[in-house]
Amino acid sequence: SVSFSPSAMPSINNDSLAPSSWPSLLMSSEPSSLPSVSSMPSSVPSIPPSSRPSTEAEKILSSVAQWKLLCAIIVPAVASGICLLVIAVHFDKSCFPKTWQSIFRDGSKGERNLLVFLFLLWGGILYICTSANSLGYIQANVFFSSWIGFFSVLLTYGLWRSGAGQTSIISRIRKHPRQTTYNWVCLLVISFILMIVVFDLRYASNSSNTLIGIKQNEIPLWEWRAIMITPAATVVVSALAPFLSHWTLRPGTRKWIKVTWNIVEGLLLLGIVGVWSYSLLNFTGVNGIVNGVNNAYVAVWGTFLCAVFAMGTWFREGSGLLD
Repeated sequence: SVSFSPSAMPSINNDSLAPSSWPSLLMSSEPSSLPSVSSMPSSVPSIPPSSRPSTEAEKILSSVAQWKLLCAIIVPAVASGICLLVIAVHFDKSCFPKTWQSIFRDGSKGERNLLVFLFLLWGGILYICTSANSLGYIQANVFFSSWIGFFSVLLTYGLWRSGAGQTSIISRIRKHPRQTTYNWVCLLVISFILMIVVFDLRYASNSSNTLIGIKQNEIPLWEWRAIMITPAATVVVSALAPFLSHWTLRPGTRKWIKVTWNIVEGLLLLGIVGVWSYSLLNFTGVNGIVNGVNNAYVAVWGTFLCAVFAMGTWFREGSGLLD
């Protein structure tokens, strides 16, 4: 048992409990029992600053390869400087006017070589700015401006050929007796671009910085093989079809050969349209791995549309072949 002794209890003065003494008690009391900040346990670990991206912009930029981000600033600036310099020398009438006239006259080799250099330069810009882990893969303005610059060089080269009195390549293809030849060439170009893009995405899918790496890693290996084989097979068929069409137009070719090739060509186009319709629905939809403004998305749509247009040309041209 515990016993309490009255003598052990502290004595309380009744005068100290009077209301008049309350202010002095409040003023003289100190919170000595409260722990100070310095007396907090030293074992509490400090939280280091997080190295993860904190904002959405930082998350987006973290998916871009650093060397591509740096080159996306420097290389287009160099290309723009060259174009501005070319424009400026056209107005030079005091320093070297005869030199500029000899270089940039219609059909000059100097201007042609410059256009070839710009073609290669803008081809490199396309890879730097629109491939996987690039800035254009997540930023539409960079994507479209890169492709516009590339097509501007192609357009200028076409103008150079016209100034040199040469027929453009597109005009030669359009004048071919078989109208589907032009569609096959367009399908060849766009499917070849798609094949390169698919191989680029497959290589970049192993990178932790790929923006859509999680979705790509969920694709099994057999499906990746199918994705890579499909555009490659389209390239092979699109490359062989124009030669077969040209071969059937030789003098002395029998009619049944022309009719047979016409039927085979239609079946090939029908199969290509079906395959790319399936690819369009599965890979460019809401949950598709190439959903968004990027090379793969545009190339899949371009391949599908080229196949549809080729099919329409085949229907329009078929009646004439069977006469």
